[in-house]
Amino acid sequence: MTKTKKILSKNKGFTLVELIVVLVILAILAAILVPTLLGYIDKARSEKDFATAQAVRVATQAQIDELYGKGDDKVEKSDINKMMLRKKSSSWLALSATIRSTDRN
Repeated sequence: MTKTKKILSKNKGFTLVELIVVLVILAILAAILVPTLLGYIDKARSEKDFATAQAVRVATQAQIDELYGKGDDKVEKSDINKMMLRKKSSSWLALSATIRSTDRN
């Protein structure tokens, strides 16, 4: 075996500096990606909550329509228009509905 092959055969691994550089690069990438991923997760949760509230609004509106169609005297058609779903911010939303009991004797 020649002297060059003996020297090359000893250098099979990575140096400490190379490993540290790789770890620093991975840490930088993680520092950039983690906040972005957390933002996507928060946005997805907010959209899911908004969709759930929308489903509640639609179900409530369907119930009001059904009661109004049956001639129930406790529901006025104008109540349906008062039910609103608003996305106030990325962190919360509001669903407001008013159903008045009326006496139609």
